[in-house]
Amino acid sequence: MMSISSQWFSPQDILLKSFVESYHLVESEESIEGYTIPNGRIDIVIVLKGAISRFNEEERTYDAIPKMSFFPLTKVGRIKFKVSDDLHLINIKCFPHVLITPIFNSLKLDVLRSFDEVFGMEASERLWKSLTTDRCIESYTAKLDDFFLRFLISPTSNTSLVKKVISHIESMNVDLKSIHDLAKTIGINPRTLDRNFRAFTGLSIKSYQDLVRFQKTAKEINQNGDYKHGNLMEALGSGYYDQSHFVKACKRISGMSPKELFTTFPTGFTDFFVKS
Repeated sequence: MMSISSQWFSPQDILLKSFVESYHLVESEESIEGYTIPNGRIDIVIVLKGAISRFNEEERTYDAIPKMSFFPLTKVGRIKFKVSDDLHLINIKCFPHVLITPIFNSLKLDVLRSFDEVFGMEASERLWKSLTTDRCIESYTAKLDDFFLRFLISPTSNTSLVKKVISHIESMNVDLKSIHDLAKTIGINPRTLDRNFRAFTGLSIKSYQDLVRFQKTAKEINQNGDYKHGNLMEALGSGYYDQSHFVKACKRISGMSPKELFTTFPTGFTDFFVKS
């Protein structure tokens, strides 16, 4: 059994919920090697205790990451990580249109970035210290909400298009609309729509649709906690043609078969990290 746990909690401020999807408190008693799973979100990691290292493919070594980091929008493919024993961290998932807030105007999030680079050293250190003083979900929520409200929420005319696209895609429970249908709904040329979306998120609309559909299906299967080989009918309710279609998508996105993924992935755990 993995001695690792995750507790989900969410922003309480209505405005902030348009940018931040969820918070996850992650704790591990043992040192573990594993992978990220692409999720179509901007991942933020705040390490309150212990350490997390990312595998350097060129050097073939693990490099420690800053204790407060932004990760690029995850695409297809996995990144290998290692966490220390007695780990205590908060994983935050942001919608990709967070990238069009003023704080990112002069800083592209195409590679891992430290909080210092985005918010400044003083503000970042103040947040980290405040989070280490009280291990209480209510306190974490209040402090994180207050911090992100100050830096992310401000009037901007550039957010409406991307927010409409993402809202439309995320609300699709059965079929995911084609780019042309989506453009027609929003009232914009399909090429212009895809170009704007790609500029803001780094992904095509189709790639983002694929990640959203896969994550919704994976979450439903994982939450049921009764995965059996060959029993993937849940996938049919999320726009996959059949079980074979979902199996292929799972291997392409996560690098694992459904059996490998769902027998490795602890029930209720964040998709930020799975044990190898």
